[in-house]
Amino acid sequence: MLEKFLTMPQKDFSELLKASPLGTDRRHEREAYRYAKSENFVFRSQLDCYDSRLPGTGVFDIKTRACTPVRLDVLNYEEHTGYNIKKLYGELESFEKEYYDLIRSAFLKYSFQVRIGNMDGVIVAYHNTGTVFGFQYIPLSEMDERLFGPGEGVGDKVFEKCVGLMEQVVSEVAKCFPGQNHWNGTGEPEQKPIQQLRVEVKSYIGEDPVPGFRAVTNAANPDTPWTMEYKIQRLDVKPEAARNKLNAVQEKILKTYLIPSGIDAENLEEFWQTLGHGSKMEGAESAATAFDPSLFTAPPPYIQKLRELSRKGKEEQNQMLEKYKDVPVSVLGQST
Repeated sequence: MLEKFLTMPQKDFSELLKASPLGTDRRHEREAYRYAKSENFVFRSQLDCYDSRLPGTGVFDIKTRACTPVRLDVLNYEEHTGYNIKKLYGELESFEKEYYDLIRSAFLKYSFQVRIGNMDGVIVAYHNTGTVFGFQYIPLSEMDERLFGPGEGVGDKVFEKCVGLMEQVVSEVAKCFPGQNHWNGTGEPEQKPIQQLRVEVKSYIGEDPVPGFRAVTNAANPDTPWTMEYKIQRLDVKPEAARNKLNAVQEKILKTYLIPSGIDAENLEEFWQTLGHGSKMEGAESAATAFDPSLFTAPPPYIQKLRELSRKGKEEQNQMLEKYKDVPVSVLGQST
């Protein structure tokens, strides 16, 4: 939604809001894509913007990045509109913290998308849902160096290895269900066929086995080629056992919600039902997501610290607004 906010005229964007009486549905409008093909896969990457001043194709993508407390405490996003990026370095309220988290959690998928779309890079808008702090343009070369270290072509090799391994895994999956198409299967999960696979991967520099990170570090050296050996096994387990293991893994990664500030356990369900789950467009599913109290937990000390910073930041914002309320506002790039 924020990407559209940054690229659409105000009038057009306002029609997308839930409060708009027009209720414009733009979900089926045509978008710009580039396609890429490997040996067995066809990839698609959406294209956002173009600038002739950029090298190569001049195409780049827009990414919006919420600040730390909004990402970790999403239901409490309104309170976190007081959180600010105040300094360059530091563990919190800093550009360093946001950039560091971006490298760890998003650069790999960003770099894959940029490669598929033959783009130059991405422009990131850092925000707290109430304020955009600023923008940073990150070319693909910078993402590769942050992820894999210095060395030309390392990112390309990592991408090729990942795609090659995924092709082999998907090929084996297809063999498990000959003549069947279950990619878009319907029905309850327990009714769908299931098969458990084990994938083992070893990396080699020349003829010497090495850990994966060591192979990546050395990938830029043409004198010692990086090769991968993988073994894909179809385990002889009953469907019930395979499904139980799958459920156990899913439970470990199940998203939990932190109870927002000012909400008690007694009125938690009422709060949940007031949230806008999904779209209100005609024909879209509008039923609220079922309330499950087991998915909610009290905020740990680190989140409480973030909430305190946000409340303090909101007080500072209000003081600044009051102090400069009579000062004319100048908008860069716009003539008066």
